[in-house]
Amino acid sequence: MTTARPANSERTLILAPRGRDAVVAARILREAHIDCHVCADLDELTREITRGSGIAIVTEEATHGPDGRELSQWIAAQPPWSDFPFVLLTGHGGGLERNPAAARLMQTLGNVSFLERPFHPTTLISVVQTGLRGRQRHGQGAEA
Repeated sequence: MTTARPANSERTLILAPRGRDAVVAARILREAHIDCHVCADLDELTREITRGSGIAIVTEEATHGPDGRELSQWIAAQPPWSDFPFVLLTGHGGGLERNPAAARLMQTLGNVSFLERPFHPTTLISVVQTGLRGRQRHGQGAEA
């Protein structure tokens, strides 16, 4: 027996409250016919994930602050078959060994792909499409 996925299950959420990252990412994704929604803060991101989404793009600086508790709790409470994907937009600079904040975010968020800014449109589209396909496969596995 299969269960229909929520209508928003292929939607990409974007949390990039500073600069032009949200505007640029949303434009690129919409031009590639990928449904997306820009969130104002971590609370909205968490609410929108629970409403239905396939992937979230988040800037590294958007994760700083006390607002992340609800998101962390949601991630920890995911069913075993679920592995919600995040794309973390980072600044320039070395691997995880030189960026302890990124290493902590990887631990907290779980399924994370790092994308350095400035990002190439093709790379962003590819990472998002790969995350969405993976999410669809996870959902199909849960329905079986």
